[in-house]
Amino acid sequence: MSKERRIFSPEDRYSLVQEALRDGHSEVCRKYNLSPSLLRRWKLKYLNKGKDGLKDSYQRVDPQMRALEEENERLKRIIAKQALELEVKSELLKKRLSDSGKGNAYVPVSTTGYPLRTVPVAGCTSQRVLLPA
Repeated sequence: MSKERRIFSPEDRYSLVQEALRDGHSEVCRKYNLSPSLLRRWKLKYLNKGKDGLKDSYQRVDPQMRALEEENERLKRIIAKQALELEVKSELLKKRLSDSGKGNAYVPVSTTGYPLRTVPVAGCTSQRVLLPA
């Protein structure tokens, strides 16, 4: 026995107010099962502001539009997070590259997890090979 809320468009409100002015307030309330206070409120709005007074005072938001806006916000947060991660990684890379000339350079690690060391190649001073430490 739940009562479902009815939604009246501005045109419906206008026709009900016109009918109430023509036939009587209480008859229209009984005929359409309306609360007298609701019809009285619509009537006052109509008399004060005309037909525009019967329009909704708030903007209705389309559910599909709301879902798109929420998805847009979510994607913006993801992009911001990725941009921050990228900035942090680039800062770390700059720091490691600048530290490499100071003696406490980045130590490469092999796939086994052990640190690697560089040794000169026989006969060539410019080439080095990574060997397990």
